Amino acid sequence: MTPKFFSEPSTISRVYEDESGPILYLRGSSALRLHIQFCDVDKERIRKCLVSQFPELVQSAKRNGYKQIIYDTASKTLAWFCRRYLGFVDSPEERVLWLTQPTSLESTVCQESTPNIPST
Repeated sequence: MTPKFFSEPSTISRVYEDESGPILYLRGSSALRLHIQFCDVDKERIRKCLVSQFPELVQSAKRNGYKQIIYDTASKTLAWFCRRYLGFVDSPEERVLWLTQPTSLESTVCQESTPNIPST
């Protein structure tokens, strides 16, 4: 890593040190976390929508300074689809610190109370 890495736009950087000098350098960057609620529609409609519309979301995220797009899923099919068609990569090394407690919302989107995630 170079000093430029720690001073890129849309990041926060810190140097942590004690009386003996620097201990570590830290950089934080902005990530867009997605939460998806699928409606009870044909899976082909979902596939077409994601493939055709997701590139615009990516461009919008870039224009707004986001460095990553992240989502969670328990669906192996959705994870495979997002890797193959949308360009996502698995990142098993990441850990999450919630700054607020994640909530489980009862959705009224699409007149459903639970997500309809494509399954295997």
